[in-house]
This record gives sequence, structure tokens and C-alpha cells, in this order.
Amino acid sequence: MRAFSVHPGFPPVRRGQVQFKPDFGRGPAPGRRNSFGSIAGVKIRRSAARRLARTVRVAGCAAALALGSPASAQTATHTVPDTIAQRMQACTPCHGKEGRASPVGYLPRIAGKPASYLFNQLVNFRDGRRYNAAMSYLVEQLSDDYLREIAQHFAALDVPYPPPPATTEREGVLRRGETLATRGDIQHRVPACTQCHGYALTGALPAIPGLLGLPADYVIGQLGAWKTGNRRATAPDCMAEIAKRLSSDDVRAVAVWLASRPVPPGAKPAAQPDLPLPLECGSGLR
Repeated sequence: MRAFSVHPGFPPVRRGQVQFKPDFGRGPAPGRRNSFGSIAGVKIRRSAARRLARTVRVAGCAAALALGSPASAQTATHTVPDTIAQRMQACTPCHGKEGRASPVGYLPRIAGKPASYLFNQLVNFRDGRRYNAAMSYLVEQLSDDYLREIAQHFAALDVPYPPPPATTEREGVLRRGETLATRGDIQHRVPACTQCHGYALTGALPAIPGLLGLPADYVIGQLGAWKTGNRRATAPDCMAEIAKRLSSDDVRAVAVWLASRPVPPGAKPAAQPDLPLPLECGSGLR
């Protein structure tokens, strides 16, 4: 039986393989799948959801202890501002301060992404087109209006990108990645990344994200999730079509090349795509 290997460091996923299903003390929402994260079959470290839950429990215990101590009566009341920036502190354990994340690891940067793109992804997590235990739990009760407010908050953040991490990848792999990103592969009907994401690969309004400044493992994971059907977008799902035309080697090549590229200073999404989109896309232009 053939196995699709999402990443050289990950175990292969076989049809019918038992998947890891975390238990957070509650059943899944109706109609929601139980797979953790974007790719089924990937062995993960302690989840962000558990780290966040542990942080909340510790903070709650500390607050309860403080309220129950005699000294607390003499302590001035601390008022937490009711602002979107304060409420979005819940996002920082995973996505980093101000949503800037890191170019290494697995978690993506969300600061400065197009607002419509961020809104679409939040809706996809809420409605089950994307699967991640922590994200789905956090947004499953939120309205469109509030998700749009969250998206607009992070889209407005203009924070610098760190330099890309040093790569030890073979030159041939990087050359193949550059070819796919800038010229595509006509034989396999794979358009260049620049045809949708812009010549600078920094995205375009209203809803096409930039591809620079993302960890290679994250890009590999998302392309793998599209290949296996664990990530979907509003139909027609152009990225699912493209990902299924890529080999596992090509997925890795384009991911490591993108991750090796520096983000130009002051880079922002273009006002519109540089070229007509090569495929119909249900979410890229709205």
C-alpha cells in the first residue's frame, strides 16, 4: 500500500490508519472532525491548546488565591482595558507578540496579512473547513462580525519581519523550489506562486496572503493538508487543485525556498493581483 509522506520527519499516513484524537473533556461539535491540526497522522508535541489551557488554569488559581488572601483587600483594583488588543492576548501563546510569530517552527505569522484572508480562515476554522483543536475551540462560538473585527486588528499591525533562518538545504532542492515559485511547472499544470501571490510574493488584496516569512514546516503542512483533504476553502478550492498536482519532493522544495527568502522592508499586500488568476478561486478575491 502506498503511503503519502507529508514531511521527511513525519511518519507516512496510510489509508485506514488510526488517528490521534485528543480529549479535552468535551465531545466534538456536531459535524466536526476529530483530527488534530491540519494533517492527520502527524505525531505532535504537547498541543498549543493544552499549553493555553494550563496557562488559564494557573492564572485562575493565582487569582483565586490572591482574592482569598488578606493582603488582597489592601491592593488597588487593577482594571483590564476592554480593547480588541487586550482580548487578542489569547492569541500570543501560539502566534507570538502582536501576531508576528517566528520564521522557524510550525505556527504562522498573522500580523499584516490581508483582513479578508484572515477572516476567511477564522470562518473556515469555525465552520470545519480547517481542522485545529485549539483554533476550532477558540472561534466556534464567535459571530462573523467579531471574527471580522479580529481579522482587521491583526491586518492593521505593521511589525518588522525577522531575517530568514539559515538553510542547509541542497542547492538542487532550492533551485527546484525557485522554479516552482517563479515559473511553475507547465508539464504538471502547476502555475507559479507569483501568478496569484504577486511578483514579490507578499500577497494581494482583498484575500491573497503573502508567502514569505513563514516557517517551511508550516507551508509543507498546509500543502499536505490540501493534498489529503484536511484543509479546504470555499469552492472552487484552487489551492487544493494545485497542491494535488505537486509531488512530495516539490512540496518540500517550494516550502524551503520560500522560507529562505528575506521579506523586503516595508512589504505589504498589493492593492490587487499582478496577473489574472490562473484558476478560479472561491476565496482569493473576496
